[in-house]
Amino acid sequence: AGGEASGGPASRRGSGPGGDLRAGGAGRRAGPGSKRPLSKEEERKKMREYMKTYRQVEDRRAQRKQLKHEEKLRRLQEREQQDLPRLRRAAEICRLVESLRTVIAQDGAPPDSLRAAEDLSEEAISKFSQLVCAGLDERFTVVEDELKAHRSLATSTTGVASQVEASDDDPYLKALSNVLQFADNMIEKLLLGEYAVAASADQPSAGSAGAGPQGAPADAATAAVNKLATNRIVRDVEKKTTATALFVLDAFFEDKKIDEWLQRVERFRSDRREMRRADVDKLDELLHDVMFALTYCGHFTNFLRQLGVIDPSKIASSGITAKQLDLASAYIQLEQMWMTCSLLKARAFAACDSDGSERVNSIVGDTLFVVRKAFARAIHTENDLACSATANHIYQLLKEHYSEDVLTLLQGRSIRLAEDLELAELIAGIEVDDREDRGGAAGAGGAAQSPAESEGAEDWFAAALESDLQGLGTLSSALLVAVNTAELSANYMSDFVYEVRYQFENRFPNQAAGVEMALQELQATAELHERVRLRAIQDIVSGCLKPSLELKVGEYMQGVTYNVSHAMFEMYEREDPFVSKFIRDQLVSSRNFSKCQRNLTKSNYCVLLAAVAKVVAAAWEAELLRSQTFNELGGLRLDQDVREMVRCICDCYLTPEEKAEREAAGAPMDDEGDEQEVADRDSLRQQVRDHFARLTQVAFLVGLERTSHVERVPYSLPPALTAAEARAVLRLRVPAEAGVDIAALDVSGVAAASP
Repeated sequence: AGGEASGGPASRRGSGPGGDLRAGGAGRRAGPGSKRPLSKEEERKKMREYMKTYRQVEDRRAQRKQLKHEEKLRRLQEREQQDLPRLRRAAEICRLVESLRTVIAQDGAPPDSLRAAEDLSEEAISKFSQLVCAGLDERFTVVEDELKAHRSLATSTTGVASQVEASDDDPYLKALSNVLQFADNMIEKLLLGEYAVAASADQPSAGSAGAGPQGAPADAATAAVNKLATNRIVRDVEKKTTATALFVLDAFFEDKKIDEWLQRVERFRSDRREMRRADVDKLDELLHDVMFALTYCGHFTNFLRQLGVIDPSKIASSGITAKQLDLASAYIQLEQMWMTCSLLKARAFAACDSDGSERVNSIVGDTLFVVRKAFARAIHTENDLACSATANHIYQLLKEHYSEDVLTLLQGRSIRLAEDLELAELIAGIEVDDREDRGGAAGAGGAAQSPAESEGAEDWFAAALESDLQGLGTLSSALLVAVNTAELSANYMSDFVYEVRYQFENRFPNQAAGVEMALQELQATAELHERVRLRAIQDIVSGCLKPSLELKVGEYMQGVTYNVSHAMFEMYEREDPFVSKFIRDQLVSSRNFSKCQRNLTKSNYCVLLAAVAKVVAAAWEAELLRSQTFNELGGLRLDQDVREMVRCICDCYLTPEEKAEREAAGAPMDDEGDEQEVADRDSLRQQVRDHFARLTQVAFLVGLERTSHVERVPYSLPPALTAAEARAVLRLRVPAEAGVDIAALDVSGVAAASP
């Protein structure tokens, strides 16, 4: 304190603007005869001035460093421009020496002369190598100095360091890329470009190529050019490049704190404590950096292997390859940790996405986004071990954290209501809104009990059916969302399996067998999800829609006859007593059917429509054969009804909202949009027509002018009825044709083969 008060050395030893200010302030307060003490506001102002001056000094220092670096780069470029003609001349001298050596060898000169020529060639190549390596040394020195400058700035706390850290270009990756790119360019010139020097000992002279007893064939001379005298220079370049690249990779490994991340991986495996979101994001960024480092190293080592100049075993044991293995090992562990944390969060935050027919559980999109991103990153590393390990780990994660969740959404033919409500809240991520259904019950007078309140409801579908018959319509949206989720899961997993198999077959065929078992399991899971989806839709139809449809078909058919007069036929033409009323009441206005139409995807909805068509066709056929007789006009009317029923069911593809939009736009209802809609509609039409094929043939048989014409009037469609069924239909024709024994008629032309 005394030293500070007296303005001694202690006051001059402040470690920066803050220290100087505190020392000065203490001196002014403690010294005799000093001025009044500064207020806090004045001290803060003084501090700001000192800090401003300090930052300006730091900025000027950084600018001077930048100018020096730019000047060094400029001199380096000038040196390169000077080196280009020098290297070209050196290459020409080496070629001349090799030519001289060839001439001496062909002229049969004494051994001393041949050894002298070989020594001269060796010295020329050595000098050439020194020139090349000197140029690389200068380039690599600039790269190392720039990286060292960044590392020194990164350890400080100035604003300049913060700017360097916030730079979009990672200095380590930039340095590694520059080093390997310089080496690639030089090696390419030495072997394939202007610096290449052919080894004359393995190549005949130009004058003897293709002619004379001592000359070799022209194609052999061309093949001999692959052996170059500059191969030794390539080895020297590779050694220098490896040394510089290892310096950069070691700095990358140290400054990115990869060892600390690996320790966190071990702790994560032991206690399974979840990482913070910020740490997961940092890990994601680190994995991208490691990916690029592996990519750069992989391209360089693969380039050397393809050239065939360096022994592959030496490339495999080189420093860059060893560092690649270290990085790949770290990458595999870090990628596994990132995927696990991301999938756990996706599972924890699973919820219902979007509205209407696109409603799916977010766990599918989030999970497949994570695994696709991880696999794409592994592919970009160009490392077969990283790709193989990532693919197998993806299989394990999907098996542990994903596949069972999707299966739980739709499991078994009988789904209890309590289970469905639990899955809706815990897995599907949505709240089943029973208030609407309870409101419907209140509107109906509260006479019926909702399934959520029914303690004895063992079968969820039975409970839903009972409610629907009482006007409640409690088909759960959670189940429909689960159906969409299963469909999306099956499609995504099949696409992912195809992508992984394609990448391995084209990039790493030797490792394809190592992931094939995992891919087969994933494909089997995708197929299982697809079967579960189709089974769930069939359960929805059979449990919630089929009983009502069968009941209403019989009810509506009671007032319809197909033994009609001309007047009745014309009345049916003006006012349809069956098809239009049935479609309106049982499909368009049905609460359960409308809920399916609103919440299912188009592909799922098409499957449901086809299943509904099958139910309607079967119930209608049974009712016709049980209670109807037909005259010729009645057969014609039935044919019209069948065609109208097929058309109306197919028209249900569009929701009322979509129809309103097309009407407002003036577009026809059958105007098909994108390719997917075209494919869906074509598939739906074909399935509905197939389900109504039996009724179509029934209408054909009962519409014949005479029953006996069945033997000579061809049926243009594939027969759907057996011979016995065709005869049973013909017996419904009234009045019966006189003198015709239906049992004796030949119906082979309209009968399908017996199963």
